[in-house]
Amino acid sequence: MFRRSWEALPKDPHFEPDLKKLGYFVNEDDELRNIENPKNHITPTITSVPNANQTEALAQEIHDRFAKTGLIQHRLPLEAGPTDPHVPIFASANLATCSRAIIIVGESHQDLGVFAYRTVCGPGGITAGTALSYAARLPADAGLVIANPGQLFWYAEGKRALNAQSQLGVPMPSAVHIGLVTREEHRVPQNRNVDEHVRYMFDTVIPKLLAGNDKAQLHVIGVGDGADAVEAYMDQEMHWAKWEPLLKSLTIMGGLYDGVDSQVSGFRKFLRERARAYIVSDEPLNIPLSGPDGNKREAHFTGFGCPVFSAGEPLNIESIPIKAREAALEWINDVAADVDYKNEPVFISYADEEMGNDNVWGPERLVDEALANQFEGGMQNESVSI
Repeated sequence: MFRRSWEALPKDPHFEPDLKKLGYFVNEDDELRNIENPKNHITPTITSVPNANQTEALAQEIHDRFAKTGLIQHRLPLEAGPTDPHVPIFASANLATCSRAIIIVGESHQDLGVFAYRTVCGPGGITAGTALSYAARLPADAGLVIANPGQLFWYAEGKRALNAQSQLGVPMPSAVHIGLVTREEHRVPQNRNVDEHVRYMFDTVIPKLLAGNDKAQLHVIGVGDGADAVEAYMDQEMHWAKWEPLLKSLTIMGGLYDGVDSQVSGFRKFLRERARAYIVSDEPLNIPLSGPDGNKREAHFTGFGCPVFSAGEPLNIESIPIKAREAALEWINDVAADVDYKNEPVFISYADEEMGNDNVWGPERLVDEALANQFEGGMQNESVSI
């Protein structure tokens, strides 16, 4: 009868979390390159064993850079010690005195501060693919908080938090063992999932970091399911009553939360007036795709309850905060500079070819009807705005 002992199983590969020892360096363009062949970017797969590719090297490089920008790492729950289960976040030291605070809530499958590893490890580089690019562009009187809805699994042996993918790369008895089996001891108190993490951030962490700074404007940037979690939190009467005076803008990047039918009327009004969404689209950056009520002639989801624009990214939600960064920050500056800011009505002339022609919202409906009839006198159907 066939029998194989545990000792005969292939050993679990191990790689030190050091970019140089892994064969890579960061070039003058901030891109990871192969030491032996500098023309090549980082190789996605070092071996055929998936967990051999999970290392701390990139995370350490990114965290060191955040620290150099002046951001401080905090442990959640706030009372957690270094060896207690905790989730790390980054925050500026000036939040108690800043005039505005930018809160970034990324996707649940990413590491802290990372938007897209395809950019971190490829064309674009480390800064471009992470929230470092936002930190570098903020005014001196602005603060930054980087939430961490991804790394919610506690790896006690390594004394660090992992995301759903990196937990598969923890050291195992052999190469054929699967990764970390999630049990209750691997959960972080009050941060067991994305919704809990966002709730803890807004209920406890942000008020603590602001420390009575009730003059600071709050601007939130949410990506993918991170944006969904923020909207679900704000779309509750008790939460909205607390944050309405402080929240000045919401930038949605991807996501699927139905803002058109949101439960809280005040939040629904806020979405129409002080929020905007960027979605994947073949159109160039900042092309209007929908008004607050959605565009039935757009193939992608547009029912955000706010104006929707192209991110200039055709495929990947994780690339939206990279491609739409400058446009989003410029819009946030506009909102911050105008106490009475409200979204301007825009004329929607975009529709996917298979979905039909123009769709409009607000007062432009009258113009659209007139354009459909080409006006009296033969005026051509052109895109206009009021």
